[in-house]
Amino acid sequence: MTAIRSNACHCEFRPAPCRGTGRSNLAREIRSGTPRIGACILLLISVPTSASAGIDRLSVAGRHCPSVRSFDPLSPFTVGNGDFAFTVDATGLQSFPAPYRNGIPLSTQSQWAWHSFPNPESHSLEQTLRFHQVDGRRVGYAAEQGSPAGQWLRANPHRLHLGRIGFRILREDGSVADTTGMTNIRQTLDLWQGIINSAFTASGVRVSVQTACHPQLDAVAARFRSGLLKDGRLAVEFEFPYGS
Repeated sequence: MTAIRSNACHCEFRPAPCRGTGRSNLAREIRSGTPRIGACILLLISVPTSASAGIDRLSVAGRHCPSVRSFDPLSPFTVGNGDFAFTVDATGLQSFPAPYRNGIPLSTQSQWAWHSFPNPESHSLEQTLRFHQVDGRRVGYAAEQGSPAGQWLRANPHRLHLGRIGFRILREDGSVADTTGMTNIRQTLDLWQGIINSAFTASGVRVSVQTACHPQLDAVAARFRSGLLKDGRLAVEFEFPYGS
């Protein structure tokens, strides 16, 4: 017989038939001070301890807020509500989509927004079938995925990028700035509030941005501050691309 002792109870491991002992037997074992292991576990988990204090969820979330310090094509942040999503670059908006095209694209998408390319050849599912004999029957399976019909069906319909919302930033000489002119990047996704806090320097002037999504509506909001605004060198531009 092997015994384990603890401050809460004394537990004995001893052979017992595989049948329920009933509530009264369990109570007697607990009162006797030598309960079987099932009674011991029940007793232990029912005794409150100091470790049962509530979790500080705000602190836990705050310790895991992701951040970036550059234009990383594989690490853009997104705000959304489960039905709508808005993905941004290091500026807090979709200002420079080109570096992200071969990574995670900067997109604005919703559950209701889908697009299909024209189908002038009238491709159909029947054109992708490959037939086999099964139990004396000729059965078709959609296995011709490399056929023109298969390729079209695999690609359509697809989600539609609703539109790009980004900054148009001008240099001191009036030319349009690119990512090389953005320095001192600090961007953090606040997991608790669902807000992306972004800050960067453009031509020596600091820009701070907050980006958030409405919890129910397909709507995104941004608040930004910078000395570039009074000089007319920082503006918001909209672009509505064709489905791709």
